[in-house]
Amino acid sequence: MRAVAAAVACALSLPPEPRWLGAAIGAAVVGIVAGSVRGLSTTLRVDHMWKLVRLRRAEMDGLAAALVLAVLAGANIAPVVDFVTRRFTPPPFAAIAFLCAGYLVGRAASIGIRSRSTPHDDMRPDAV
Repeated sequence: MRAVAAAVACALSLPPEPRWLGAAIGAAVVGIVAGSVRGLSTTLRVDHMWKLVRLRRAEMDGLAAALVLAVLAGANIAPVVDFVTRRFTPPPFAAIAFLCAGYLVGRAASIGIRSRSTPHDDMRPDAV
């Protein structure tokens, strides 16, 4: 959940510009739809008593989306320099930030909604 909050904060911290606002909104919508579809197809176990939701170990796509966003924000120096010096954000950089944030929000929301109706699976908090 922290990755979702960090991705949304990163995307919303970009200064709004008319040049990339449409691309960012479109990318966010595409990301939310893709994340929701991924969240609906995710295998999960839920313990309603301990309020635990566990995903399969092989499903690391949320972490991958968060890492892509972090790498793009840190490694691509041109948008950072433009942002600091001229308060200018390139449209592809903004679209990728909103796409990753939308994907993580859609995935978390669909898993959260699914976890309420998923049958109870007895798990201990310290179990693997």
